[in-house]
Amino acid sequence: MMRRLIPVFILIVPFAIIMVMISNKMDEGSTAGKYNEEGVKFYQERQWDKAIESFSKALEEDPKYAEAASNLAMSYDARGEVEKALEYHKKAVDLRPEYSQGFANLGYSYFNSGKFKEAEEALIKAIKLNPESDQAYNNLGLAVQMQGDYQNALKYLEKAVELSPKTAAYYYHIAQNYDLKGDYTNAAYYYEKAYNLEPSNRNFSLALNIAQQKVSMRSRR
Repeated sequence: MMRRLIPVFILIVPFAIIMVMISNKMDEGSTAGKYNEEGVKFYQERQWDKAIESFSKALEEDPKYAEAASNLAMSYDARGEVEKALEYHKKAVDLRPEYSQGFANLGYSYFNSGKFKEAEEALIKAIKLNPESDQAYNNLGLAVQMQGDYQNALKYLEKAVELSPKTAAYYYHIAQNYDLKGDYTNAAYYYEKAYNLEPSNRNFSLALNIAQQKVSMRSRR
């Protein structure tokens, strides 16, 4: 079954996490598929209430529509309704146990609710189903990092970069990992890599300047 992935949006804040909304081209001709497509458009326009209404209608038309369940969950995430989001993320993977992106999105929701161990478990399942998912590796690294395991977090974050070397956010997250460990030289190196890929990003520029100042201060001691 073919799927169209909506371009990933990345919010660059400390421990930013990435999720994907899914549109199923094969289902567009069905009533459920049309509601799902409508919901995707509302979601892109940040009209969360309308998106929820459309995805709910898609599920009413087809109660086994895993993508619609996952999209509905992400709409609740966007509106800050974490428990409702988790309910529908779980429904999506129950409907389709081999649904890699569904587990990745479930991991996002767990992360968003501060349940980092549960996020880790969901993201490991996502990677087992799709070992080429750079987003899942990135998010797994962040979930593990939030539990204080910086060494394994770095491994996962580096794997995300290996799979997608042009994604600036991944270098930013590696830089944060080094920053947290007090390794400002490596932090500055990776902040610079992120900045070079997205020079217009003020967060990258600010983080790079601060890291360089820390390196300079340490060298003067």
